[in-house]
Amino acid sequence: MTGREYNLSEAAEILGYAVSTLRDRVTQARVPHHRRFRVKGVFFTDEDIAAIQNGTGVQVGDRRRTRGDVLGSIDAASSDELPDLSPFVGLRSLRST
Repeated sequence: MTGREYNLSEAAEILGYAVSTLRDRVTQARVPHHRRFRVKGVFFTDEDIAAIQNGTGVQVGDRRRTRGDVLGSIDAASSDELPDLSPFVGLRSLRST
């Protein structure tokens, strides 16, 4: 990350969005943004703002996974690739006692 960091209201003003619109897009993981450990809120870099303006959105790997993504990957895997889970069969009953 290089350059200046912008808070939510500053980034919304630069982009011409309402603050609530930008906040919703952050919540939906539709725009690139950053969070700091133990600090409430988000910030945007110059690169993030440029990506939003260019319409490139979130980079690959930053998108939240949906139920369809998980189920699709399970269906795509063959039974030969799945690990043997038999050693773990009785663990739940042991944990509950």
